[in-house]
Amino acid sequence: MPSQKPNVKNTPPASGSVGWFDKASLWLFGTSIDFGKFRDISKNNYALGLAHLENGNLRDAVLRFKMVTWLEPRHVEAWYQLGCAQLIEGKKQAAVQALRKALAIAPGHEQAKQMLAAALGESSPPPD
Repeated sequence: MPSQKPNVKNTPPASGSVGWFDKASLWLFGTSIDFGKFRDISKNNYALGLAHLENGNLRDAVLRFKMVTWLEPRHVEAWYQLGCAQLIEGKKQAAVQALRKALAIAPGHEQAKQMLAAALGESSPPPD
């Protein structure tokens, strides 16, 4: 059975834009690796997290949103949804951490402000 090799290219993507994945792979490996599958994994896990949250499968939703935040640490909506799922689960401290991370990325995220206020037991969102 032949072994499969990763999709490796010796040049950056043809589109002309070099993202941080490509820069990192060029620096680390001396070549550009197609990381498009990682982006798909993140997108798919986010969609699955939303579906699990909607269906009340909180443990599965939390797992999916954690996966997205691991793959894309600046995915503000994943941090927000993770905080919401953890708050529903009753994991207040974890929810507060996730919601604060969402607000660190996007300070104007009104829903995250409101959920953080709810998690902290406040009647109104914290000031900017």
